[in-house]
Amino acid sequence: FSDSGRVNDGLFKATDCKTLTHEESFQSDIHEEDLAIGRRIGSGAFGALHHAVFSSSIGTKVVEREVAVKFLTITPENESTARHDFFQEVAVLQSLNHANVLGYVGSITRGEKLCLVTEYMQNGPLLKYLQETGAPKQRSAIKIALCIAQGMAYIHDDAGMVHRDLKASNVLLSDKCEAKICDFGLTRVVPNADEVLMTAETGTYRW
Repeated sequence: FSDSGRVNDGLFKATDCKTLTHEESFQSDIHEEDLAIGRRIGSGAFGALHHAVFSSSIGTKVVEREVAVKFLTITPENESTARHDFFQEVAVLQSLNHANVLGYVGSITRGEKLCLVTEYMQNGPLLKYLQETGAPKQRSAIKIALCIAQGMAYIHDDAGMVHRDLKASNVLLSDKCEAKICDFGLTRVVPNADEVLMTAETGTYRW
């Protein structure tokens, strides 16, 4: 990497990759009373993740489904970054629709309890799954790798985005070991897919 920002013949500019965050434009699309919050199933830099049951009406029927709810924890030290990453992830998930990308259910974007609601993945993060069960059999390993590749291809080629933080803890597994990519707080939109671009150093360095 040279001081001019050129690698081979491609010019890399962090400013060419755009965020999706416009906080004032977001509206809550679910109600807190429709969520029955259950056990805590994880935590991250900016909040806790809970299992929950989400109730919604379809015609005259009330349908309940298992979901995961990520609550945003804001402190004076992290407020700017935490809010930015939260709304960034909401915006990205709202725009994506693929079998290997974590499904968006809804969000509460007003008031003190900001939260993101997504589909629930029974086997949790791939990293934890591997630590607890050991190396998967060849068939399962190929299935997981194919799911990740298909999800990333969709994000990059169809959605025109770069994830910027792919790692085993940002891949979730269903009860059938189907993998879905999650955690889009660092994702950026690439305006011109024909150009070779690199964002500023980010993500998790060991990955």
